[in-house]
Amino acid sequence: MDLRDLAAIVTGAVAIYGAGLSTYTALVSRRAAQRRLRAELTLGVIGDQPEPRTVFLLSAVNPGQRVVTITMAVIRLPDGRQFVPLDPPLAQFLPRELREGQRFSIPVPIAHVVTALAEAGYRDRVRLRADFRDVLDINHMSRPLRGNVSKWAELADRQNQQAV
Repeated sequence: MDLRDLAAIVTGAVAIYGAGLSTYTALVSRRAAQRRLRAELTLGVIGDQPEPRTVFLLSAVNPGQRVVTITMAVIRLPDGRQFVPLDPPLAQFLPRELREGQRFSIPVPIAHVVTALAEAGYRDRVRLRADFRDVLDINHMSRPLRGNVSKWAELADRQNQQAV
């Protein structure tokens, strides 16, 4: 192997490295420029009444660098239908502008969701999702929250009995 062969190998390696680095930089800057929103649906406990109560929390966090404005939030039932929380009124929370790293949550009483599921015919295990829509009409769905409607109904009944 002479010096010209070695120079060609080094030149090729530097060219491949440069192309890879350039591609990586382009992907990172493209991702930074995108609007992103991470949606979550969880069970939580809030203590805003005399007794703590369990609620579904529709949460959204902006992990990106661009502002995202949320205009709608619903819970997706297993068949794809939407449950729109009316208590508390969504107008109290939306529209909401989320800057980089900001999070917000909407608490929905467990009894309201259980009633909607029962009316839709669900009694046992279900998968629910939070679905947020932004100002550009893009939906951001959470991972499914798996649970049992009858257990949630028991929890809602206990909370109603404690409230009385």
